[in-house]
Amino acid sequence: MKKGIWQRRFWEHYIRDEDDWRRYVDYIHFNPVKHEYVSKPQDWPYSSFNQAIRKGWYEPGVLLDDNFNELNNENMGYE
Repeated sequence: MKKGIWQRRFWEHYIRDEDDWRRYVDYIHFNPVKHEYVSKPQDWPYSSFNQAIRKGWYEPGVLLDDNFNELNNENMGYE
């Protein structure tokens, strides 16, 4: 049995540019909604989403959904 800190399906990804970074930030913010922990990203208490709104990264009242998030399980490395 192999032991380590990474999941077997873990893979590295080099952030290529600001658009690529933005897609991953959106993915992270939407993930609690995707897994049905909350109905919108700003409701997840451990999220940086509300801070991102204050910084101007998102418009106030923006709604993230699966269509907003361009990344899917396949290109994020999940099976």
